[in-house]
Amino acid sequence: MDAPNGAQPRLKNGDPVIVEGKLIPRRYKVDEVDHFAP
Repeated sequence: MDAPNGAQPRLKNGDPVIVEGKLIPRRYKVDEVDHFAP
């Protein structure tokens, strides 16, 4: 279940942040950089 480019955003625990094809609507960290989902 990996993305074709293998660059899916993942939490520190390694679990995907994808839910029904959308990012979880909350703040999360990816590669030590703060990202914000809509």
